[in-house]
Order: sequence, then C-alpha cells, then structure tokens
Amino acid sequence: MSDRLSCLVPGCRRTRSPLPPCREWICGNHWPLVPKQFRRAYAHAKRRHKPDAALDRIWARCRRAAIAENFTR
Repeated sequence: MSDRLSCLVPGCRRTRSPLPPCREWICGNHWPLVPKQFRRAYAHAKRRHKPDAALDRIWARCRRAAIAENFTR
C-alpha cells in the first residue's frame, strides 16, 4: 500500500495520493470552513507565483482556520 496524505483536520478520515509539491492537504469537506478571504489570498498568491515563504504564511493561516472552525461546529 502506498503512502497517502490525510486531511489536516483532526478526526477527518479523508486521504489522497501525495502529489510531489504537496506536503499537507485540507479535504473538500473542510476547505469551505476556511474564510473566503484566506482562500482568495492563497489562490491569488499561487497564481502570481509568490515566494514560498509568502505561500507558507498564507497556508498556515488557512490551516489554523480550518482546524479552529472544525472544533466550533
């Protein structure tokens, strides 16, 4: 069996195959829990090919928001 990426939200059982640039992943059920402004900022930074440090900062914000929202629901 090959290695799989699990959704970052604790308790979520969804997985996907690990594509080379991906180290972390938020599943489709939990991605909508991230505020729209964070999702838009992340997509915009990816489209503009921003430096990895900038993408990492935005991704960390998205990750924290998804985990926090999961616990409030």
